[in-house]
Amino acid sequence: MIAAVLGVVVMAGWLTQDAGLVTVYPGLPSMGFNTALCFILFGFALLMATFEANRSRAVVLVPAVLVVVISGLRLSEILTGLPSGWGQLLLSLFVPRTFIDLVGGGMGPNTSLSFLIGAGALIFDGLPVSNRYRHVVLEFAGLAMLALGFVSLSGYATTLETAYRWSPVAGMALHTSLGMVIIGASIVLRDQRMGLFESDRVPLWVPGFLCIFALLFDLYTPLGVAAGILYVPLVACAFWFSDRPAPFFFAIVCTLLIGIGYFASVDEGVAFWKVMTNRVLSVGTIWIVAVLVYWFRKTSLQLAEEQVRFGALVRSTPDGVISIDERGTVRSFNPAAEAMFGFKASHVIGRNIKMLMPEPYHSEHDGYLNRHMRTGERRIIGTNREVSGLRSDGSTFPLDLSVSAVETGAEKTFVGIVRDITERRRQEDELRTALANLNEREQRLSAVLRTAVDGIIAIDENYLVRHFNPAAERIFGYRSDEVLGKNVNMLMPEPYHTAHDGYVSAYMQTGEKKIIGVGREVQGKRKDGSVFPLDLAVSEVPLGGGERAFVGMVRDISDRKRQEEQLTSTLGQLEVYAADLERSNQELDDFAYIASHDLKEPLRGLHNHSRFLQEDYEELLDDDGKRRINRLIFLSQRMERLVNDLLYFSRIGRQELAVKPTDMRMLVQDVVSTLEDFLQERGAKVEISADLPVYTCDSVRVAEAFRNLITNAVKYNDKQDKRVEVGFLPRYNDASGRNASAVFYVRDNGKGIAPEFFSDVFRIFKRLEKRDDGDEGTGSGLTFVKKIVGRHHGDIWLTSEIGVGTTFYFTLGSDAHEQAAA
Repeated sequence: MIAAVLGVVVMAGWLTQDAGLVTVYPGLPSMGFNTALCFILFGFALLMATFEANRSRAVVLVPAVLVVVISGLRLSEILTGLPSGWGQLLLSLFVPRTFIDLVGGGMGPNTSLSFLIGAGALIFDGLPVSNRYRHVVLEFAGLAMLALGFVSLSGYATTLETAYRWSPVAGMALHTSLGMVIIGASIVLRDQRMGLFESDRVPLWVPGFLCIFALLFDLYTPLGVAAGILYVPLVACAFWFSDRPAPFFFAIVCTLLIGIGYFASVDEGVAFWKVMTNRVLSVGTIWIVAVLVYWFRKTSLQLAEEQVRFGALVRSTPDGVISIDERGTVRSFNPAAEAMFGFKASHVIGRNIKMLMPEPYHSEHDGYLNRHMRTGERRIIGTNREVSGLRSDGSTFPLDLSVSAVETGAEKTFVGIVRDITERRRQEDELRTALANLNEREQRLSAVLRTAVDGIIAIDENYLVRHFNPAAERIFGYRSDEVLGKNVNMLMPEPYHTAHDGYVSAYMQTGEKKIIGVGREVQGKRKDGSVFPLDLAVSEVPLGGGERAFVGMVRDISDRKRQEEQLTSTLGQLEVYAADLERSNQELDDFAYIASHDLKEPLRGLHNHSRFLQEDYEELLDDDGKRRINRLIFLSQRMERLVNDLLYFSRIGRQELAVKPTDMRMLVQDVVSTLEDFLQERGAKVEISADLPVYTCDSVRVAEAFRNLITNAVKYNDKQDKRVEVGFLPRYNDASGRNASAVFYVRDNGKGIAPEFFSDVFRIFKRLEKRDDGDEGTGSGLTFVKKIVGRHHGDIWLTSEIGVGTTFYFTLGSDAHEQAAA
């Protein structure tokens, strides 16, 4: 912005013919009209380029291209000596000729070069290239313009005309020099904000100052002196910049400045070859130094990168890495070592390494290290060994230690890599224990094989016997040394002897199994040639490496076969006996049915005649006769009831059961309702459990069983408050070891039954109490219950306590009848 204002002011001076604005001071070079125009255009372009957010490429490129055209044409006029006349033509359009002749002036070669460099950099900045290269070019242009402006200003300060006038035609005016310094500084500051080079130690103004100082020294030094060597420190500044091309950038700047110094300090008194030799040597030296600095920095950066990678590796490695010097002082202590020993690195570094060692290593370490330094004797260095470490809490632990020596000049550094092997030790202990257990199991297995009752024979894939235990020796009559290594078919009679090898071969090829994995009966052949029956079970055992073995378990079943034959004979006899018994039972049932049926007729006649005799002759009989007649009637009735019970008992055994799903709760309720008068007469109460299930049974027969059990529970109850409970138990267990499922029960609070009579109560016509004439029972009710339960494939039993009561339990069997869902 300041440069553009400067250009506007000077151009106003030209247009208003104000010589003070154009020349600043009489006798000094004036700023040309084209120079003022270039300041305006360049200032505008730089301003637009600075505000990148609103920047349009055309707004920057158009004025920059105009500056390049104006300065380029002017520089070509000066270099070729052929005036184009366009500048004077443009000036004569606005300014009278008399004023032009008065102030003279025009754009000098150093001014043209400055504008050409700066505008070219702005054009390059607008091209689609890498930011890095754009910043390099801009920084170079800024420093060049800054240097040329300072050189010109120094010429005015020291009255050295050659510093600001490079050509007799025109020189760089005083305010032009100031404008160049402003523009150059603006470019450098703008690009500093974008970050061309990064350095933590040397700011960029230092090499810029060196550029100006060296150029000024060059201008004031005779051309025969190699003043260009002063640019070497400028190139050396690249040591402190992170970008690798920095040396070459500074070398280009120095080369340009050396050229500028040559053109600005023409001295006719010095031979041309001396001047050129001076400049070539200077440029060559600078580029050699730049190359050396580049390669040195490249090597240093690679080394630094390797150090970073090595440091990262050391920090991230799971092993502890510790380095010490010749005195045993710790120099590095990585995070893994911190975690291993429990010390922070700051607590260990600078102290003796033996602080990490328990005795005896703690006391011996310094002596060993001194002995190694004196004699070179090695005990640990270059080898691995197991030692013990000492943690911060005082506990010791096993370590795997590897130590190496690194010589750096006259000093030695020892690097130790340590690994906590506590877990490995534990695993080794477990492995040793496992191996000991394995050996023990092998010994036990060997003892089992030796003492096994069954014969154990192992063969390989070639059918050769590899193991033959003592039981097999006893079974076959061979010693093991007579069988081992021979084909196992020597123990087989025909047809097994011939078929065996073919079967094994077929199994190896197809995998088809006939014996392997199952048991079967075969025949064996003893040493004496006798054949005997065997139980054989064969299993396949993989041995690894694709090999297999086959293990056979054999048992001599000669005795079992004899017992089976005897058992078969016995079973045959039992079947005959069972058939005879069934026939006898059938005949007995038939007899009981016939006998009871046939007995009923004379009994009925006897009863009827007794009634007739009582009715017709009762008045003729005395009391004793009447009593005897009543007794005869009672006995005939009782006899008829006994015959009826016998007939009913026979029918229970003869008739098929009509089983169906039955709601047991409703069945018991029906039974209780039929006994309502009997229960009221006796003052008894029946409680029916709500969890009685639906069960598959013969409902008529089971109802009869419940009726008999409830009737007996009331009849033989001497309590005033007679109670009967009917219930169901899904599972039943008692102290005697009886276990049952789906159990029904009838419990009373009556007299109780002594244990010695538990079996008698189920005998037909067996009564535990003395019979009286008022009791119509026959003593067959529990017999009927047992028969009904038995027909259902169930079981019945009781528990009782005298004076407390009795509980009858029964099942209806689940093997022949299915329980329906409730």
